[in-house]
Amino acid sequence: MPSNVPIYLRTPPIGFFAIELVYSAIVVFLCLLIYFKTKEIYDLSKYKGIYHFRNAFLFLSLAYLVRFFIASLAFSIQLFDSRIEVSPNEWLMVRSLILFISYFSFMAIFSLACSLLWRKLESGILQHDVVLHAIALGLSSFIFLTRSYCLFILFHIASLPILILTAVINYRSSEKRGPFISQIYIIYFLLFAFWVVNIAFLPLRGLQIELRIPFYAASVLIMSLIAYRVVKIVS
Repeated sequence: MPSNVPIYLRTPPIGFFAIELVYSAIVVFLCLLIYFKTKEIYDLSKYKGIYHFRNAFLFLSLAYLVRFFIASLAFSIQLFDSRIEVSPNEWLMVRSLILFISYFSFMAIFSLACSLLWRKLESGILQHDVVLHAIALGLSSFIFLTRSYCLFILFHIASLPILILTAVINYRSSEKRGPFISQIYIIYFLLFAFWVVNIAFLPLRGLQIELRIPFYAASVLIMSLIAYRVVKIVS
């Protein structure tokens, strides 16, 4: 398509973007709260598991921050006109932002996996952050170029049971299952629950506003419980 040919989009109601804004802002706040609250305990221990655990929430917050930015942009446009006209270059910019969401989502998954498997990865190539970034960038670029949203969903669906199984095995093999270890794994399984809710919602992203609210409410509730438990542990 020539670069001077506009693309016409019929956007959802303004209430849709308002809900997206509030939801994304809450998740970003809770993720960053967890990230910064665990800074001191990592600085004292230099424990690699905590390092990757913190990074999982950092990248998750960045993914939702980009989502917040997209919703903010659309919300601002909707205040003036419900029908927008964009050039192919502008449309490419929006799609590029979605590329960043994919990249940060993959990094969140990889960081969560490393937080569970860091002992086994200490002597391998995956111990280097640059390798994880390269893999995440490669996957995101492939999805971006092929426009294969199904691959994005399938990757998340395939990763979840593997991580849950890994967490269960790690917990059962823990020599000392004190209250601290138990609390940590409760947080992991709450995070998996947050992930399940969001994966279940991905194929239903075309739902009306009213039908989206229960998914968003469940996600916020689970993330709030995670933040509460993390703050309780480090306090």
